Amino acid sequence: MKKILCILLAVLQVVLFLSACSGEFPWLNNQSYTWKSVAPTYDDDKELAIIAFWSPPNTVEWYQSMVDCGFTDVIIDAKYDLWPDTEKLFEGLSICDEVGIGAYVAINREKEFSADPRYAQYESFKGINTDEPLTKAQLDIVLDNIEKMGAAYTDKDVRCWMGLAYGVKGEFNTPDDFLEYYMDNGGQDQGVFSICCYPLVGTGVKGEIGAGWLKSLEDVATYAKQYDVDLYTYISTMSISSITCRKPAEDDLRYTAYVSLAYGAKGIGEFCYMSPGLPPYDSEFKPNDYALVNFTDPSDFSTYYKTPTWEYAKNVNFEIKAFDHVLMNYEWQGTMKSEGSDSQTSAGTNCFPNVERWIEKHDGIESFTSTEDAIMGVLKDDNGYEGLMLVNFADPLYNRENTVTLTFNGATRAIVYIKGQPQTVELVDGTYTVTLEPGEGQFIIPLS
Repeated sequence: MKKILCILLAVLQVVLFLSACSGEFPWLNNQSYTWKSVAPTYDDDKELAIIAFWSPPNTVEWYQSMVDCGFTDVIIDAKYDLWPDTEKLFEGLSICDEVGIGAYVAINREKEFSADPRYAQYESFKGINTDEPLTKAQLDIVLDNIEKMGAAYTDKDVRCWMGLAYGVKGEFNTPDDFLEYYMDNGGQDQGVFSICCYPLVGTGVKGEIGAGWLKSLEDVATYAKQYDVDLYTYISTMSISSITCRKPAEDDLRYTAYVSLAYGAKGIGEFCYMSPGLPPYDSEFKPNDYALVNFTDPSDFSTYYKTPTWEYAKNVNFEIKAFDHVLMNYEWQGTMKSEGSDSQTSAGTNCFPNVERWIEKHDGIESFTSTEDAIMGVLKDDNGYEGLMLVNFADPLYNRENTVTLTFNGATRAIVYIKGQPQTVELVDGTYTVTLEPGEGQFIIPLS
């Protein structure tokens, strides 16, 4: 039986605390390194998972719109089993096969998976999505569903995408209690750990950057590394009424995606692709133009339309897809920071003090300075090459460019992925200086 991968979606509104990840780990401040001399080469056989949360109308045109926007997978359908008619689910899977996108079927957290043999007929079927089990009883149902899925589809790599809420209830007193129960019952072998944290929130009129964002990423990236599983994240494309979210611009989507990559993310979900569901709407989710697809009349497919956010997401997705076959060979080692010499936004001020584990010293890097706040993920591949995911951490809301200067010890050139495209940059005295646009990230592979 092939391994079942279970994606844990951790819903975090404030600072996530994982005591299992507290303290220092040896990989974070033991960066003894000499840059390699020969440029690495990579096959085009890996990709970043980009997942559309909540599927659009059940038509070839609308499913093709997800592929055209750069998505690799979709969750069918909307939340809370809005499709009790399973024939519509199979219709959706058939369309996924036709357009070439992977699919997860939404299952309520208290519902047993039917393991219908028809699912195996669809190449696109990757498993199920379960949202926010909060009690041991609900989590046990999820674990049973995972086992049932694996037994039913022995020739497929099926996954249970579990939305894990950190509002601890029932028998679980802390997030660690919940996670340890899951890990002790097979979760450690599932392969992926995921986090949902929407940082475009704050107390300002327009919203700022949530202070717990980097702390949440740090904790879960460290936890994922400790257990040798992949990290997935989510970025927000729409508002939730219980959170004061601003309507994202393209730079906001780029910003949140590159920050996720600086913490080693192997997958990014976008919430939401389609404006939520059908009436009656609940207090949390209502149609709005923050999502990539919205509608005037939910019962009339002719009234559905792409919002400006669709084009924003497409631009960001394909920028990253241009070099993800390179990036996905690298594993996160830790993250560095630079406090801006002339910082005009509060992103770093809000987030940096909450982070417990920065890489403070790297033998291959003499200095890292910037005019605005910046972060840089340190990543390593299986052959010992190191890459650096550099991100302008200034809040894109304020449209601030960021001049960054990196001085390397022993490096004479670097391969730099700028807007997804590789360039070879000659370093003068080991120095690379670049002015990053708002939200911009660059992947840098220094060479001796």
